[in-house]
Amino acid sequence: KKAPRKTNKNGHMSVSIGPSLNGGKLLSLRRSNSSTVRTYQVDTSVAVGKQQRGYSTVSELEKQFSNLKVQEQREEPAKEPVFAKSHHEVMIDQFLETNKPNEVLAVYLNLRGNDVVPSLELYNKILRSIPLRDGTGESTEEKLTHLLNV
Repeated sequence: KKAPRKTNKNGHMSVSIGPSLNGGKLLSLRRSNSSTVRTYQVDTSVAVGKQQRGYSTVSELEKQFSNLKVQEQREEPAKEPVFAKSHHEVMIDQFLETNKPNEVLAVYLNLRGNDVVPSLELYNKILRSIPLRDGTGESTEEKLTHLLNV
C-alpha cells in the first residue's frame, strides 16, 4: 500500500569522516534505505591553506599606526554657494509676469510640503499675489488665512 502523501527518499543519511591514506580525509555517505556507501576523498592540505586566519599582534598594529600620516584640516567655515535664484522663485516670477497669480499658491504649497522656508523676498512676492488671485470666491482675508494656515 502506498503512503497517502509524498515521502522523501533522501530523508535520512549517515555521514562518517575518517582519515585517508595520503593525509586527507575520507567522507562516507550512506542513505538509510540503501546499502550502497559512497566514499569521497577530500584533500585537506589545499583546503587548510585557504582557511587559515591571519592574526595580528598589538605591536604590529602600533607600527602601522605610527606609519600613518594624518593631516590636520584647516578650520575655515564652509561657504555656501550663492545661487542667483531658486527654481521656485523663477517659477513665481514667471507666473506673476504672465498674470497667473493662482499658480503662485501652488508653488508655495509645494515649498511648504517639502519643508522649505522661503526667503523674505520670495514670501513678499507670495503675499503680493494674494489680492491678484481671482476666481476662488474668497475674500482677501480668507485667502490670507488659508495661506497662513497651510
